[in-house]
Amino acid sequence: MVCPELKVRAMAKRIEPWEAAVVKDHQRISAYKRTLHPRTRKHFIPYNEYEDRPFGLKWATAYAMDELVKGIHENHKDAAKVSLPLPEMSRSQIDAVLQEAWLKHYPVSIQLSLKDDFGRYLDQINGWFHGEANYFYFMIGSKKVLWEDVRHIQLVKEVKWSNIDL
Repeated sequence: MVCPELKVRAMAKRIEPWEAAVVKDHQRISAYKRTLHPRTRKHFIPYNEYEDRPFGLKWATAYAMDELVKGIHENHKDAAKVSLPLPEMSRSQIDAVLQEAWLKHYPVSIQLSLKDDFGRYLDQINGWFHGEANYFYFMIGSKKVLWEDVRHIQLVKEVKWSNIDL
């Protein structure tokens, strides 16, 4: 008979005289079980030439596989994207769009005339024009954009969440 109070020992408990017999029985049963079933050291004896990888190496491989799969998905997305060329604009047209963006506080989207290794146009740059410009470049957010690299620029008019068509 096992006493349920003996299973959880949060702190030392004073054993009352009427509980002593139960505790002694529990200790005697535990000692008897240890003699019947002594703990032995576990040995792995390979029955063939195969030896499995250590546990740490398995988990390291699992983490590397996750990164690899994410990288493959990103490469598929990058390979599938198509950047269509927008019409090329003159410097005066670009100035007019930047002036309107600055006066009316609109963000802008810029397509550069630069291409990647596969001949595709680079991704568009989105940001705010704060009025900082000189002869060589202008600033979109904290990024410098050279005037000669700009192919097309347009205002990004955001739709407010409160506009509802009925």
